[in-house]
Amino acid sequence: MITFTIALISLLLGYLIYGAVVDHVFGPKENGAMPCYTKRDEVDYLPIAPWRVFLIQF
Repeated sequence: MITFTIALISLLLGYLIYGAVVDHVFGPKENGAMPCYTKRDEVDYLPIAPWRVFLIQF
């Protein structure tokens, strides 16, 4: 049980630390344009209605 608890704690700490590092290095752009608008080619990059995204996921 001790091994499981240590593994769980290390996974959670790794998740939090890695998430903070990735957010700091790559960070979200406040006014960055989405690729569907910057690389629009009507095949792979195409803006669609928000409700259609869920159809693709399911």
